[in-house]
Amino acid sequence: MHTLLENEWIRVELLSDKSTIAGTWKEKGRQVISEEEFQAIFTAILEALKDYDVENWADDTTNMGVVLVGCQRWMVGDFFPKAIANGLKKISIINSKDIFAVSAVKNVLNKISGEVEVEIFDSREKAERWIVAA
Repeated sequence: MHTLLENEWIRVELLSDKSTIAGTWKEKGRQVISEEEFQAIFTAILEALKDYDVENWADDTTNMGVVLVGCQRWMVGDFFPKAIANGLKKISIINSKDIFAVSAVKNVLNKISGEVEVEIFDSREKAERWIVAA
């Protein structure tokens, strides 16, 4: 694995298969990520998708907290259309411990269903095995 981005919120790595970028959200207590910080993270992920010609995004949201409604709208209206246009084909999600984060993720994924293949998992091992399968 090669670390592409690491900050107080998330670590983003290029997996050894070279077709998958994996994000692991860090535990932050009850703090809420700002829209600016959220968009900066996903803008960097979008650049990595382009730079490394990646088709898969594996997102471990176990420790992700609340995702603001503005962030959800931005994901649907900006990030995902660009990511899909740049070759994103599969997304694996490991559910958050935070029910509000789970709801936010499902809300976003429901709006992009049919455009990209998505599966939700309860463990990193299952998610990574699925994401790299042909």
